[in-house]
Amino acid sequence: MGHESTKQIWFAYAMGITSGVLCALIYQKTQAPTMDPDLREYQEVRNFIQGNFVKPIAREEILNRSLHGMARSLDPYSRYYDAEESAQLENETAGNYQGIGIVMRRIDGRQRVLYSMPNSPAEAAGLLPGDELVLIDGEDVAGMDSDEFGERLRGPEGTQVQLSVLHRDGSTFEATIDRSLVADPSIRHAELLPDHDGIAYMNIHSFSRRTDEEFDQAMVRLEGMGMKGLVLDLRGNLGGVMDSALAIARRLIPEGLLLRTEGLHVVETHEANPEEATWKDIPLVVLVDGESASASEILAGALQDHRRAAIVGAPTYG
Repeated sequence: MGHESTKQIWFAYAMGITSGVLCALIYQKTQAPTMDPDLREYQEVRNFIQGNFVKPIAREEILNRSLHGMARSLDPYSRYYDAEESAQLENETAGNYQGIGIVMRRIDGRQRVLYSMPNSPAEAAGLLPGDELVLIDGEDVAGMDSDEFGERLRGPEGTQVQLSVLHRDGSTFEATIDRSLVADPSIRHAELLPDHDGIAYMNIHSFSRRTDEEFDQAMVRLEGMGMKGLVLDLRGNLGGVMDSALAIARRLIPEGLLLRTEGLHVVETHEANPEEATWKDIPLVVLVDGESASASEILAGALQDHRRAAIVGAPTYG
């Protein structure tokens, strides 16, 4: 074979490879999925922020903030939870949370300690009923709503929070408190009221997955002490697990519709069950205020609709 023939063979071979590559590229381009215009716009904004913001910011942080903002823009009650926040929420709905173990209430515009939980970091730090929290990590709490205030106190186990505290006697002190995993029962007080002839008082501060079990245990104990009527305190109860609130409603209401929910594609109804209405005859008074919300409103509303309880207090959150 001559030199020219060899060149022609290699040229044809090279052209074949080149044509194959071009065909493959054209095929891939025509087959590649088109990026969603919304995602393209997000990518452009993200790249602009990373290239022009006054300080470096990671892609993950931009994404996380974007998702939080997207959910928050829907209404005041929608929220996105990242992995860390989801784990914290799971702890809280199980009756535990990571924080300092303190129960607060806004009184006359001031955040005051109702009490510190037993064996909690707050108790060890000396926080007493009536103390006012003035600063959290150097920031004034006056402008914080209940959600932000609670978020500032909570945090991963082992982290610290710096508090500026004003005692009722006017003295002040600074406390650096290590957060820990705190057992947080929903029912903190369940007792007979002295000199009230069998009237019991029960406070439910939130609804976890265990609240209905705690309710049953407390009611059995109060019955054994001679309970003839119950004052159920839902003041300051911002809600929680709806199923627990409905389970308690079923203990107290023998029949009828408790709740109807309507979603975009689903309508659900929740009915009472006579077999579960263990305490359907106990006289009831329910206390509510402007911070009774969500699941606590479901329970109070069901009791009111069925004329099962007298509702006393201020208008609820919703």
